[in-house]
Amino acid sequence: MYLSITLDRGARAFVVISSKAGGVEVESLKGRVVRKISNRGITKAEARSVAKKLHLSGEKRGRFLRILANLERLSREKECELAEINPLAVTKSGGLKALDAKVILDDNALFRHPEFSKLHPEDEFEGEASRQGFAFVRLEGNIAVVGNGAGLVLSTLDLVADAGGNPACFLDLGGGAQRERVEAAVNLVNKQPNADRILVNIFGGITRTTDVAEGIKSVIEQGGMKPIYARISGAEEREAREILTKTPVHLYPSPLEAVEAAVRSQ
Repeated sequence: MYLSITLDRGARAFVVISSKAGGVEVESLKGRVVRKISNRGITKAEARSVAKKLHLSGEKRGRFLRILANLERLSREKECELAEINPLAVTKSGGLKALDAKVILDDNALFRHPEFSKLHPEDEFEGEASRQGFAFVRLEGNIAVVGNGAGLVLSTLDLVADAGGNPACFLDLGGGAQRERVEAAVNLVNKQPNADRILVNIFGGITRTTDVAEGIKSVIEQGGMKPIYARISGAEEREAREILTKTPVHLYPSPLEAVEAAVRSQ
């Protein structure tokens, strides 16, 4: 059999996926049973319904229900994205035995689970980003991407890919970033060994664009800065651009123009 509890982010809920067939990828399962779990947890009636659809009865059903309850508790207590038993075998004596299992942890929840730190060692950049409170992901390309807000950062990554570029990493400043925070962020991505240029895409709402400009300028004055291609718009945009015109930063009026320049540059 196959049994897993996975996090459905769209539904904001855990989901039970089960099937009489096991030992194959979940996408290949035929006749699989999918049941959403409420935030209060799976009820006994819901669990029995899953067992019934798998045609389990008697002692096998009781053992299955205990395994399902334990799997749900594991998923909630350890904040798993996936807790999977595949296959869950029926023994000759009528028992159930997990022959293989897989757990995927939520990286964003690891700070609450120090017991897993050895399983997920941070590199120096991830550790520094975590201490600074940045959302940061390392990639394999050569363009470091900095933005403010998850939506803006992700759309910038899409633009880079559409233009034929490859991001080296991306960093989300979050909202309301002040000069010191911008300086720390730019310093961090500038240290990325595989990045040879930096793309900054900022829309100033609660983030003052002059703070962004001052932070970038401060890092440049320290020396050793990689080329920066930037689009900065929003509150105090004119003042921010005036600050950066006195630096080597390549400024562009739109995200697309900044992205295309960063990708084309040699």
